[in-house]
Amino acid sequence: MEQTSIILSIIGAFIGGAVLSFFLWRWFLGVKSSQLIKEAEAESEVIKKEKMLQA
Repeated sequence: MEQTSIILSIIGAFIGGAVLSFFLWRWFLGVKSSQLIKEAEAESEVIKKEKMLQA
């Protein structure tokens, strides 16, 4: 292989890794945020019921 081909392969691998990392990170944040929202909704229901019982 030529030296140019090796350099281009390395650059391509870095770009491919960056793109893959970006999409995996977005997916992870999406899953995490939906879990946080579900937990917050469940907690708000508990607080709402406690306030209704106090009134």
